Amino acid sequence: MRATPFAELASLGEQLERTTSRLELASLLAEFLQKLDPAEIPAGVRLTIGQVFPEWDGRALKLSWKAVMKVVGRVGEPHGRRRLD
Repeated sequence: MRATPFAELASLGEQLERTTSRLELASLLAEFLQKLDPAEIPAGVRLTIGQVFPEWDGRALKLSWKAVMKVVGRVGEPHGRRRLD
């Protein structure tokens, strides 16, 4: 089983954002989902609609944009300098 790189999901999101045709949207999504391992499909669908957990799951990430941007800013730093304070 090959893991689906996040870059593929991010690329799909960018393509979906630029597309207004419903047929093209469906085609892009179908093409992406067909590449996934069957076990990845539920998570892939949830992520494409902006959910992390299933609707029946009461958990929430509770992350602020500030926290996310702090992590993103640190990703490019050398391994020894990464601190999330």
